[in-house]
Amino acid sequence: MAFDPNGQHAHLIVLLEIEIGRRLDLETWTQAAHPNLSTWYIVHPEGEPSKVEENGVEMTAAGSVAEVEATESSWYFDASTSRLYVHVTGDGEPTDGSPYLQSYHWTRHANETFEFMNHSYRPDLDVSAMPDISSETGQYHEGGTAQSFGSLVLLNGDGYYDSLLDLYIWEARRFIIRIGERDKGDANFEIIFDGWTGSIDWTDERIEIGTEDLQTNLL
Repeated sequence: MAFDPNGQHAHLIVLLEIEIGRRLDLETWTQAAHPNLSTWYIVHPEGEPSKVEENGVEMTAAGSVAEVEATESSWYFDASTSRLYVHVTGDGEPTDGSPYLQSYHWTRHANETFEFMNHSYRPDLDVSAMPDISSETGQYHEGGTAQSFGSLVLLNGDGYYDSLLDLYIWEARRFIIRIGERDKGDANFEIIFDGWTGSIDWTDERIEIGTEDLQTNLL
């Protein structure tokens, strides 16, 4: 399917979500108050993470600071203070790459201003640049069919991404594309592609993100 915002698909909304990451172990951490002395926190302005990893392994999401204190390799986000609490393996301080910590959150984009599942989507997705979606089974079939999506393009005319591309990890991150009709509600949106971002090229006007099939990183 090709998407023409001024043609036959003008009634469709295209939603893009990318789970970008940020390195945390080089931040300045504060030790929590007694009795939670194995727990450390920083302000996490991105809001609640979708996940937190310690040395590439997903940490356990806890429900309170006390639960983090009781559980090694766990995290908790306090929305009232925007604090992210962690308890790393071995009870040490999370600093200087030992352990290596990353948090992740979803950044959201659409071909126009839109609300989906109580989230706001930034209207900077250039759907006119989207190619057809294709599937291919090679000559030597090994039980899977690889999808190809080409590149994703985000508009950067206001310079919104100039600092974000340095602060966050965009390469090799999971992305999801959904499509639905504008006035038919959240339930009519369907996932049409679930994959990984590839290399990124950017100018003052646009960000071009390569894509890979999700199966590529699961094999």
